[in-house]
Amino acid sequence: MRHFSLLAVLLCLFNQAAFADVAMTVNGLSKHFGCEKKKGNTCDYNEFNPGLGIEFYTKTQDWGKPFVRAGVYRDSYSDTAAYATVGIRQDWPINDSLRGGLGIMGGYLNSPHQNGAVVLPFIYASYKNIAIELGYVPDAQAFNSKNKSKSIATLQLRWDF
Repeated sequence: MRHFSLLAVLLCLFNQAAFADVAMTVNGLSKHFGCEKKKGNTCDYNEFNPGLGIEFYTKTQDWGKPFVRAGVYRDSYSDTAAYATVGIRQDWPINDSLRGGLGIMGGYLNSPHQNGAVVLPFIYASYKNIAIELGYVPDAQAFNSKNKSKSIATLQLRWDF
């Protein structure tokens, strides 16, 4: 996994020329829904998921803000997970400092329990340069049959420099 993390950071750094603006992400919380307690499955998840990531984006597009993101966090099984994604988000002003938006990202997630593709649609609200993002995976089992919960919600912060 160390090689994957290094590769993800290098890919983001090489894309810095195309994506001139930088943000830091702080992973935080998750909530698992639809888990059925059975023998061998207690549905006990670690839903506090601290971690850090970096994002490079461009804000010159009228149709959205494309971005690349990579990071590392503590997953729901208390293991280290790393990800690299690409995505797009679009926001709309509510007033001078407050904005709301929608986004989607997809990419690669590597952890002892997930090693493959992942897609995360999200909504967000931002005040000046701080945003709170709420992501939702409606069918977690489609990405990984080991997932015992049917859907997962995530919460993280983004700080645009």
